[in-house]
Amino acid sequence: MFGKRVQKRNGSKVLVCSLGEQDSPQLKGDAAVYDRYFRHVSASGFGSVAELLRGIDAGYDVVHLFGSLGPNGLIAADAALAGSDLISRCCERGVKLLWVARENSPEDYVAGLPAGGKRVNLIMTIRRNAGFEEFLSAILSRVSRGETLPHAWTKEAPQVPNGPHRDLPSCIFFAGWPAAMLHT
Repeated sequence: MFGKRVQKRNGSKVLVCSLGEQDSPQLKGDAAVYDRYFRHVSASGFGSVAELLRGIDAGYDVVHLFGSLGPNGLIAADAALAGSDLISRCCERGVKLLWVARENSPEDYVAGLPAGGKRVNLIMTIRRNAGFEEFLSAILSRVSRGETLPHAWTKEAPQVPNGPHRDLPSCIFFAGWPAAMLHT
């Protein structure tokens, strides 16, 4: 008997993590937001760069990272991880979205996380505010319903000069994998 083969989706895997902080309230809050939209969410505080890299190696679609960035990389208690190495590792493992959720300066992002030409969507947080979790939820609501990240981003953070904007967090979005889809 001939039939149509149906491919089952297992759902996107999400890692909400920190480097150096084991019990951050922001990490817990952001993980709870992801939990509303995705079935496979892990929250971890990594004490070392090696632990973080092993976490990324476990095969996540989203890595939502709390890490302090200097011009030469993410600073950890035991070693520094160059931002270019973090981006490369995420690309090698098929990470569709790397969201650096801790506040860092735009200059440090530009110097430390070179994503040009890389196949990864990258969101870099400059300023979190009281509306950060609401903004994260709005983006995740859209992508969990099948929208691409660039489309969700333009709907939630319109790029209209002098247009009306609600109080959004300050973030930089680099769409290096614009067609990537995240599944619930």
